Amino acid sequence: MRDDSDGNSTVKADFERAAALMRTGDVPAVETACRDALERFPGDGNLLCLLGAALIRQRRPGEAEEPLREATERFPEFGKAHEELGNALLAQNRLADAAACLERSVELDPGNDHARFKLEKIHAALREPASVHEHGVFDLEVLERNPSDPHALRLMAQEAQRQGDSGEAIVLLKKAVAADAEFVIGWLDLGELHADRGDYNDALEAARRAADLEPRAPLPQLRVAEYLSQLGRHDEAIAAYRAGLSANSGNRDCLIGLGHMLRTVGRHDEAVRAYRETIERHPSDAEAYWSLANMKSVRF
Repeated sequence: MRDDSDGNSTVKADFERAAALMRTGDVPAVETACRDALERFPGDGNLLCLLGAALIRQRRPGEAEEPLREATERFPEFGKAHEELGNALLAQNRLADAAACLERSVELDPGNDHARFKLEKIHAALREPASVHEHGVFDLEVLERNPSDPHALRLMAQEAQRQGDSGEAIVLLKKAVAADAEFVIGWLDLGELHADRGDYNDALEAARRAADLEPRAPLPQLRVAEYLSQLGRHDEAIAAYRAGLSANSGNRDCLIGLGHMLRTVGRHDEAVRAYRETIERHPSDAEAYWSLANMKSVRF
């Protein structure tokens, strides 16, 4: 959503990197990536919209309003921006304002069933204030209309996990990734559930599916490395941490994990370099300082 032919390819690359992070569920990294890109390309509609979506997912809908309103003002025909602004307002229980945004979104994209369904529920709530739903319920009710909706299945899995039924959560997530084999966050969630149960081979298989789908995102490689580590496959884990750093050279968890793994296999000089790079990029990281302090050959 930016008319900038000279920089368009770079804007597109920045947006695609941030969108890949969103698909893996690394929402704080999405926010950082969008803010960094907007420093270079202020006013880009796609980046503003994605930033707003990331803030909503972090339960900061009030902050999301500013970038989303800017996106709708700059690009009044950008239906997705109107929808996300509606989501931000809905998360704050501002139903009438949310309805106006979702109506505009549906007007611009009549095929947007999610926006249309939310709009129907808001109108019902406005007619009967006592029936106002929390934001998450809308996705649950999508499942009633489409039992194969992967996002709704994931939400159901999260609820099952909160209730302590990890077996049911795994069943639901398997249905989600069966419905959409490219549902990256579903594969990652499935891997974490398997890992919580100590099933690291199954966790590794799920994480590798996510990594294959999003090779430019560090989080799937980080999960692969962690599960390989649990299986005692240290050299493979080191390679996976390095793959994560190839996707994002400053990723803190990949850097510190690499340091720990190198130390485990006795490659102390390389471990020290990894810890020092962690500190250089993340000066307040106490774990990296502590790890260096425990390398008895190291002096500050």
